[in-house]
Amino acid sequence: MMASRESNDPVAETFTLTGPMSTPRSDHTATRLHDGRVLIVGGIAQDELSEGIPSAEHYDPATGTFTATGSMRTPRWWHASALLSDGRVLVTGGNTTREIRPSDQTEIYDPTIGEFTLVEAAMTQPRTAVTTVTLADGRVLILGHYRGNTPVSPGSEFRSDTAELFQPQKVSPAWGQV
Repeated sequence: MMASRESNDPVAETFTLTGPMSTPRSDHTATRLHDGRVLIVGGIAQDELSEGIPSAEHYDPATGTFTATGSMRTPRWWHASALLSDGRVLVTGGNTTREIRPSDQTEIYDPTIGEFTLVEAAMTQPRTAVTTVTLADGRVLILGHYRGNTPVSPGSEFRSDTAELFQPQKVSPAWGQV
């Protein structure tokens, strides 16, 4: 694993080596913020035997630099991130240990203050290795997940075809099954 990254210029069809990340990581998320920067969150540190890491950083494509920002409350990897309509970032699920044990915890990152806040409401079920989609009305749809090391029923192959919605507009953000 390397701490450096490449940026792509689709017009010139070239890649350019850019500066090193503050923390080398894999299995993280990258979310483009409204101001053009990219929020890099969590993952696994360079040592493959390590636990998930809580750190986050911004990548500024204008300068090619990475800058550390606030850390998550819960270290995680194989999680999902989604940009909310108000510019904050939802970070949800994932694994918090080396073993694949999905989490039902959610945090929201506020780029104006550089901090993560835990969401009191848990997802309806723990999820890892999921897909998120921010809908036009501001809700976030989270699809499927990997159940971990034990299938729920014979032949289930450790995967789920369930979905749920996150509603950030409520006074207390909430999850609900679809």
